[in-house]
Amino acid sequence: MDALWVGGVISNRVNPLRVWGPSGHEPEYGTAYAIDHMQKMLTWDKGSRLGLIDIRGLEIELGKF
Repeated sequence: MDALWVGGVISNRVNPLRVWGPSGHEPEYGTAYAIDHMQKMLTWDKGSRLGLIDIRGLEIELGKF
């Protein structure tokens, strides 16, 4: 997932990445929790790109099914 998120921006994606996934039987097992923590894990990556590339594609739109 991190490769899709960061790689898309490197490849000039300017639209948000759309992610769909289940909510899980407990919040910590849901997609929103995983995506939130992935973004936290890659804070340094996002910060290192500021001012170098168009970071609009680093937004994530989360849906549920």
